[in-house]
Amino acid sequence: MLPEGYVLCLQGDQAYLEAALERLRDSNMEVGWRYSKVEPGPCAEIGFKQGPLIEHCFPKAAIWSDGDPNHNKGTMDEEFVTKYNLEHTEIEYPKTYPLIQCMYEVPKEKAIKTTHYIIPNNGYVCMEGPGDYMHLSLKHLQESNMQTGWTKTKVEDGPCKEAGFPKRITEQFDGAELKHCFPKARIYSDDKPEHALGGMNMLFVQEYNEKHPGTALPMPVIECMDRVGSIFKQTVAGGIF
Repeated sequence: MLPEGYVLCLQGDQAYLEAALERLRDSNMEVGWRYSKVEPGPCAEIGFKQGPLIEHCFPKAAIWSDGDPNHNKGTMDEEFVTKYNLEHTEIEYPKTYPLIQCMYEVPKEKAIKTTHYIIPNNGYVCMEGPGDYMHLSLKHLQESNMQTGWTKTKVEDGPCKEAGFPKRITEQFDGAELKHCFPKARIYSDDKPEHALGGMNMLFVQEYNEKHPGTALPMPVIECMDRVGSIFKQTVAGGIF
């Protein structure tokens, strides 16, 4: 299945791709998938030979690339959203990011769309969002060089406010690093002066480096995600908090 511009090829079972295409056409990226069709055969047969690449939004499908450095999925999604907004001027407050109902697949869990939260070992902060997205976020944190701060963390049901974190942090974090790493999540503070967030992630990095001197790095390295769960970068200079 190819989008407008042939930036990538999405491959998978026919019924699954048809369901994915329906969701893409129900999203604010539909202009890029308006004329797409589910075609038989592998992506490699039409020149998309690099892959498979993970697509968290549709986990039973895979992305294949043609190797063109100008073909970027993140840029493609943004272009589709921009075109959608230009066509739908009746929307008073259009979103500038993809809005789509993903077909998440979390190991040993059912699809979860209700609000869930995660808290690091030191209890300094709470991060909340859709359950599926938070499971994936925690997985990436526990696989990063900040993992020492998230070893005991579990995805819990409910919002951060119910866990004792009443103050949402917006200006500094949602608009900066966090927006680029886990933009669908929201950060809350317990508003305690001793729980200063600045440098928390670097503390975790230092702990990791002490345990793993052979792979020590001076900054956080983590696979970040966009709003639909797709991985888009690995190194976060300065971290996510």
